[in-house]
Amino acid sequence: MVFYYSATGNCRWIAKKIAAALNDKAVDIVGEDPKAYSFSERDSIGFVWPVFSCAVPVTMVKFANGIHANGAYTFSVCSYSNFSDRASACFSRDALPMASTFGMIMPDNTAVFGSAYDTEETTLTRLASAEERLTPIIDQIKKRTVGVAYEENRGPGNGNFTLTLPPFYWMYRSFTTPFSVQCDKCVSCGLCVKRCPVQAIELRDGKPVWVKERCEKCGACINCCPKEAITFGEWSKGQYRYTFEKFYKKLENK
Repeated sequence: MVFYYSATGNCRWIAKKIAAALNDKAVDIVGEDPKAYSFSERDSIGFVWPVFSCAVPVTMVKFANGIHANGAYTFSVCSYSNFSDRASACFSRDALPMASTFGMIMPDNTAVFGSAYDTEETTLTRLASAEERLTPIIDQIKKRTVGVAYEENRGPGNGNFTLTLPPFYWMYRSFTTPFSVQCDKCVSCGLCVKRCPVQAIELRDGKPVWVKERCEKCGACINCCPKEAITFGEWSKGQYRYTFEKFYKKLENK
């Protein structure tokens, strides 16, 4: 079983590729009860998740903490756009102990943390090489390798960022004030509500409102809005919007 948390499709794609290679299922954790799953030492359990400020998304931590592995082979694959700083190791620290951990670079979808987006050209280049880069990770998982801690581009922090940044993310995630809606663009389609993986958005008078107790700053609402009506302060203004499906189609049409 490969469990995943995905805002814009990167981790969903990774999880489905791994699950297919294992002849197993990929399961979106949103709305799932971890206690509904039982495992034995014959099974493999994978967790695929996006790195948020060198941290594991709170939703994934809560879900994984409810899983009883019962001797199953466990692995974690995280995705990020720049460097990992050993973020994959956070999973064993904050959630569930892993037999092996992996990390790979995917296109940037960071709309709310002030990071610079990739260019469209960089995004397409990363997508073009994604399957080739995922293959050796899948090979290790199929072998049920233990003790692997592989990450593309760990960066300069040597683990310091994974110690210092997560507490700020946990506090910052409920800071929803900078979200705004350009009412002249918003068509009240409700897609942001449907795409929010943690049900943190409600429509009031036809416009989205964020519930700070649930928001994880994943950027799904900003990136999926067909009218680009949602922004987060000044950071997301003028940036292109990213979803895996949209850019993968562009790649296929090149």
